[in-house]
Amino acid sequence: MNSFGQTTNSFELFHKYSERLAAKWGLNSASDPHLPAIITSDPNTPRKFLALFAQSTEKDILERLAANPNTPDDVLMGLADHYDSAVRTALANNNSAPDEVIESLVDDDSVNVRYTVASNPNSSKQALEALEGDSNPYVVRRASKTLHRIKALKKPDKIEEKSQAANC
Repeated sequence: MNSFGQTTNSFELFHKYSERLAAKWGLNSASDPHLPAIITSDPNTPRKFLALFAQSTEKDILERLAANPNTPDDVLMGLADHYDSAVRTALANNNSAPDEVIESLVDDDSVNVRYTVASNPNSSKQALEALEGDSNPYVVRRASKTLHRIKALKKPDKIEEKSQAANC
């Protein structure tokens, strides 16, 4: 509610947020053409505001939205089907994307998208194992290396657990 006892709508909230962000970045106003790129890049942007950009036709904005760790999952799932591989590549590199979104990119037509999924240490084991059977040898090698790296990082924890159990 505002000072007059009226409920503030999403547009008013977004406008106030835009004005604050414009001032923070030294922009002239919330209508500055650079502001959408800043908003969609900022991981502190509220999820409901990021969702407003899902219908954008600007590839740059959609790439930033796909890469933003705070973008809502339903928006990310929609971007997984975007026609531009650069948007899907940014999504494949998003460490906060849910497994189902990343796994939907395993069979992508773009080698770059699949390679990025294979490079992402937050990709699910299922996605990485699927990419070990990819038609591109570079994707296969990257998926294998990522899986190996993940397993190597987990081993010290298991060794430590065993030594702690032995000491009890």
